[in-house]
Amino acid sequence: MIANNGLTEGVLAEIEQSLSYHELIKIKIVSEDRESKNLIANAIVRETDAINVQIIGKIL
Repeated sequence: MIANNGLTEGVLAEIEQSLSYHELIKIKIVSEDRESKNLIANAIVRETDAINVQIIGKIL
């Protein structure tokens, strides 16, 4: 879950570790506006070399 502190190095490391163990994970992005949610999702995909399957509401 990504909340008030945003996307930090620790969060990215945890996402990468989870992706290496599980091939498919869900990430909840708690953000007030759609633009910042999309920016965070794009940053996650870019930094982890993952593929965005879909975004429904606040779940990536």
